[in-house]
Amino acid sequence: MGRLLRALIILSCISIPSGCATILDGEKQLVTFSSSPSEVAIYLDGNRLGVTPFSKEMEREKDKVVVVKKEGYEDQVIALNTGMNPKTFLNILWIYFLPTALTTDYASGSYLEYKPNAYHITMTPIRASQTERDRLTKQMRLRNFVLTSYPNLRTDLARGKGEYLASLSRMLRIESPADKTLAQELRRLSSDSWNAPAFAEGIIDHFHNQ
Repeated sequence: MGRLLRALIILSCISIPSGCATILDGEKQLVTFSSSPSEVAIYLDGNRLGVTPFSKEMEREKDKVVVVKKEGYEDQVIALNTGMNPKTFLNILWIYFLPTALTTDYASGSYLEYKPNAYHITMTPIRASQTERDRLTKQMRLRNFVLTSYPNLRTDLARGKGEYLASLSRMLRIESPADKTLAQELRRLSSDSWNAPAFAEGIIDHFHNQ
């Protein structure tokens, strides 16, 4: 059995002479941009990526920064966060037979992934009052927390407790994160949402705009 397993691994390496993340995810990743209001122009290295809402296949690279512009609103500079692509660790399974697999993932950039891969930008009017600025800042922080913590929040909601649910509760200024009404409302919003941005907007509409 040991020889058979070794033979299968060798055959796999020969038939797929590349890195795991490169094969499974490719050198680019789909990143989605939306905004409030819409029709905001997003620029990368001086080139316009698109006008919100839109999705774009982007090279997987560290330290990417986009500039956000719309007439009548303040410009924003947003860093696109990246983390290690978990699929890169699959290379450990065959590093003895194909030591270049990990190198391939690093060379292609596939060892990275955008976290999150969806960004919602809240624009601030140039003539906004301090009260309006404070409100928009709170919404932006809440939205970013939901986008970056979405999988963990869903896990906490299923359990009815957890540090991410507690943090969200504090941001919403609800004292008890274990409150059944809060958990029920968040579960309902989660079930009604098809992705992290929709869940974030649902929370803001239900709790923050009341």
